[in-house]
Parts: sequence; structure tokens; C-alpha cells
Amino acid sequence: MKKKTIEKDTVILDQIPFSPDLPILMKMLAIPENSRYANDFSKLSKISMDVARPKSMVRMLGLEEINEDSTLAGGMLFKSRVLAVNLKNQTRLFAFAATCGTELEEWSSSFKSVLHKFWMEALKQTALAFASKALKHSIMEDYNPGRTTEMCPGELEEDWPLSEQAPLFALLGDTEQAIGLSLLPSLMMKPEKSRSGVIYATEDHFETCMLCPQTHCPGRRAPFEENLYERKYR
Repeated sequence: MKKKTIEKDTVILDQIPFSPDLPILMKMLAIPENSRYANDFSKLSKISMDVARPKSMVRMLGLEEINEDSTLAGGMLFKSRVLAVNLKNQTRLFAFAATCGTELEEWSSSFKSVLHKFWMEALKQTALAFASKALKHSIMEDYNPGRTTEMCPGELEEDWPLSEQAPLFALLGDTEQAIGLSLLPSLMMKPEKSRSGVIYATEDHFETCMLCPQTHCPGRRAPFEENLYERKYR
């Protein structure tokens, strides 16, 4: 994996190997073993390993000021009560962006079959997971922060809305040039299978899912804790 520092405290990871676990993906997608579908998906996955170029970038930022419901880092103000409380004993955070890559995104757009499009969504999501894992490994290797967690704008819309993508991307710089990732006027990202936010050290286990009551969420990482907000963040 190639690391490329573009300026002090900013690192680009642009040659992340992509090797999806075929049996796990087939089970997740309910593809029967030894079937025609299994053979088709296997071929698609093998091609995707050559096509995909997942990428990520991360910037370390010192915390300049922490108020009741906002945090100043790198000259940018993040307006989130939850983030401010979680950072009260910290001195830095890591702004990040990760993407499945434009290569896989463009290739996936060539498919017309609904089934193939569905499979490609899974492969792109897996490529994003590889990019996310690589950037976290890079943070551990370079900074050794210990236990970490992350928050992303829009995951807790009432606390840290999607509009907070704007200051985050301003801190990251030219993400399109660096990793092919664009922030659209809608504040969504392109490629769609991308993720951006902040990573920081934490003494206690925390996931934004613990504050989110949404049910039937395929990306849930922790159960909802009904009284957590009142107990810790009110």
C-alpha cells in the first residue's frame, strides 16, 4: 500500500489492495453455492479486484477550542454537542475521507442488469470497507492513539447535520484531486460509496448508533441506548 504525504499531517492512501472474501459476500447476498449465479458472481468479483482502486486520506488536527456544543480545529468550527463532549479530554482529531474509488464506480455504471447492479453495490461497499480499514491502520501506525471511534456528519442529523460536510471537506482540501472524491451541492458524495468524518481517541466505547433509534439499519454497529443522551449529553 502506497502512502503519500501531501503536506504536514495529511496522508493519502492511493494503492490499497482489494481482495474481497468471496464466500462471505455470497452468503450475504444469498447466492447459492455451485449455482450459475455463484459462477457469475465469482467472475465479477475477480474482475473487480483488478479494476478497484479504493482510496482514503486523513489529516491530523490539533483541537484549538472546545465549547459546550462546538469544537474548533484547523480554524474550522464543528457544531455538535455530542462531538464536543466526547472530545473534552482530547487534544487532537483525525479528519478523514474514504471511497470505493472512481474506477469501480465507473465500471459499475456499465451494467444494465438489476441483479448485476445489486452485486456491484455490494462490491463497492466492500471496497469502501477496505479503504476505511486502511486509513485506520495508517492512523494507528503513525500516531498510536489507542482506542478510537468515529463520527460522520449526518449520522446524527439533529446533533451533527449533513451540512457539516462543508467545513470537513474544507479541512481536507482538494479531495477530488487527491482521491477522486467530490462533495456535491446536495452535500452527498461522489462516488456514492464513500465516507467522511472524524476519528478520535476515546476511553469509553462509543458509536453514534448508540444515540440513534432507527430500526432495521443494516449498518448498525451498536444497540440504541435510550437514556444515553439525557445521561451524558443533555
